[in-house]
Amino acid sequence: MTARRPVVLAGGRFRQLPADDTLDVPAAWDALKTPSIAAGALALDLSSPAGFRVALNQNVTALTFAGVPSGRVVVFTVTWVQDATGGRTVAFPASVKADGGGAPVQPAAGASAVTVQSFYTDDGGVTVWQAGAGATALQSVVIAGTIGSAFTGNPGLSAAAKIPFNEFWSNVGGITYEAATRRFYVPSAGTYRAQISGLNTQSSTGNRVLVGVNNDAPTNANHRGVGYTPGQNQLISLSATFDVPAGGYIVFYLAQGSLNNEVSNKLGQFSIEKVAA
Repeated sequence: MTARRPVVLAGGRFRQLPADDTLDVPAAWDALKTPSIAAGALALDLSSPAGFRVALNQNVTALTFAGVPSGRVVVFTVTWVQDATGGRTVAFPASVKADGGGAPVQPAAGASAVTVQSFYTDDGGVTVWQAGAGATALQSVVIAGTIGSAFTGNPGLSAAAKIPFNEFWSNVGGITYEAATRRFYVPSAGTYRAQISGLNTQSSTGNRVLVGVNNDAPTNANHRGVGYTPGQNQLISLSATFDVPAGGYIVFYLAQGSLNNEVSNKLGQFSIEKVAA
């Protein structure tokens, strides 16, 4: 087999290295480092190129960069992972500045939230720039599932009642469901999207589902989302986006009509996700 020579980008064009040339790629660039926070102190070792993943199980009160090489462009990424409590903060040193010279962006505060931030320095760490839009939180805050066996029958639920759920397919980021009150509590303030589909209606005189925010019995005048069908054996679907304050909750409320559900049909599929801080 003929040996294959590396292809590199040079002068705006892709070129193949000469047969007598080599391409030295340090293996350390692929290294993942997972430093721990000790009594609030966190040191990121930049003596060899690497990416970092930091479990935020306490506040970082003293962040340092160790072994920063001089005369080199150093680019690195830090993935901050909040614990189940959330709300952990990072006290960036004065050397860290956001693009434009402003204050650096904090990791997302939500429970179990994941934030990926990129940093750059070309002066040995005298100034460490936090990439502007790149310091964006990946807000993994979502809960999804279906009615399951929370109610069954034909009809199994009649107005006026909150829709219950007991089968959950995904739950990341701290949204909690309280079965006794049929409420979904959010972990932090922000903009949320609630969706539900496949609700099988049984009333021939109209069926209406409303979304309530901090409201157990929303009405046509104060709901945050609505799905409606006029007849029997039709499917209700809705999607709505709205703000929820810290400590707030969301409900799906059957305001009119009645619903059928069988466990085997997987009807009433829902999701709630945070879409903006």
